Amino acid sequence: MQNVFVRLMQPEDFDQVYRIDVLTQKEYLGSGWELMEKDEQNTHLVSKSSIFSTIVSFGLSHVATEKNGTILGFLLAYSDNFSEDTVIVKYIAVDTVNRRHGVGEALYSGLILTAKKLGKKRILAYINMDNPKSINLHRKIGFVIKSRIEAVLTM
Repeated sequence: MQNVFVRLMQPEDFDQVYRIDVLTQKEYLGSGWELMEKDEQNTHLVSKSSIFSTIVSFGLSHVATEKNGTILGFLLAYSDNFSEDTVIVKYIAVDTVNRRHGVGEALYSGLILTAKKLGKKRILAYINMDNPKSINLHRKIGFVIKSRIEAVLTM
């Protein structure tokens, strides 16, 4: 996709990230989403306001934007003290109208560049095995699907 810009996620991105998170959860959960109470819906969201600034503070999460700043997709990632050479991808989501235009690949390209600059050697992504689009994206990038929920990219 032309004119996609990838940058590190900032705290002020919350509203746009949240919007895409809700859209993708609605798509994934189907009619079940509407049947849930608000509290239950919030358990499915990865962009909860209570943890958003913490995730952003790791300096590994990225957003893909249009030139005007509209966010097309996001990738939430972090690194922990237990595996200092590994980046863990918590979630990747692309606005439903911007799929199949390279946004997911652009997000991973941004993450890979950032991870390499930080001396990371591996990216670990947890993916849902009932999400063939996600599986295909990860394979296209070069991840090896190791088990039901784990995909690993060694750099």
